[in-house]
Parts: sequence; structure tokens; C-alpha cells
Amino acid sequence: MNKKILSVLLALTLAVAAVIAAACTTEESELNTVTAAADDFQYTLQTGKLEYDANALSPDKPFDVTLSIEYTGDQDTIDVWCVDDLGSISMEDENGQALLSDEYHSRATSRVTLKKGEPYVIRWTGADEYKEYGGIPAGDYKVVAYLNFSTDQNYDSIQENTLDLSMTVK
Repeated sequence: MNKKILSVLLALTLAVAAVIAAACTTEESELNTVTAAADDFQYTLQTGKLEYDANALSPDKPFDVTLSIEYTGDQDTIDVWCVDDLGSISMEDENGQALLSDEYHSRATSRVTLKKGEPYVIRWTGADEYKEYGGIPAGDYKVVAYLNFSTDQNYDSIQENTLDLSMTVK
């Protein structure tokens, strides 16, 4: 092959690789994620960004936070028991004070069936906090997920975990 053609092919290959690398880097840097595993479960807490503009936050959905609980054990499915939901999400200021109290709405026990490899997702938008304070003031915050459920109906085998992410509102 001609050296000129090889040089052009090499330059094109490097350019395509650089575009792919830039796209991957940009996507990963925009996500704010923490993952933990315990026993037969994997937990992931994720926000779309590390920093938010206070003036650009929407009152109906200022944030998009997800908490995923995935069963990774040996069975195809597992039943777990909880009060209200498997977990809850709240937002704390830099002093560790929750912006709204994270109280359960009921004390009803629920059974949830988890399928192996299929995440159970809890979403939180921060809309209640936004409405309570008339916006989210600039500052450093933590989004905290509390997980609390049992792998047996008698609550002898309780799974408790806490995950948190830092984020900034400017």
C-alpha cells in the first residue's frame, strides 16, 4: 500500500478514536454515582450532575435521583418485606440537617418480589423540598438513600444500608 494512503487511514482511525473517547468521557463525567454491595444485593444511587444552577431548577422536578436495588443471589426471585418501600431518599444541607423530615406515610408492611438481575428503582425529584423552601438555595448538599428491608417476613434478617452523594447548587 501507498504510504500516503496508510497515513490518511491512520489519521482517520486516530480521529475516530478521539471522538469516541471524548463522548465516553463526557457521558461519565455528567453522572454522579455511588454503588455498594451487601449480601445478595447491589445498591446504586445516582444523580444526573455534580453541580446544579439554582436559577435553572424546575419546581416540579429540580433533580432526577434514582436508587436501584438489585438482587444478585442464586435464586431467580426473592421476596423481601419492608415498611412503605425498600428505601427512601432525602436531601441534607452541609450541616447534615434534612431539608424535609423523612417520615414514613404509613406503617403498612409490604412484600416486594425482586427478580435476579432486574433493578427495583426508586425515584426522587426534590420537588417537595423545592416547594417547602421556595427554591433550593445555593450550597453544598448530600442526597442520602436509606435502605431498610428484611429477607424474611419475621424481620429476623434485616438489610440496612445508607448511600450518599455530594452535590452543589450554585
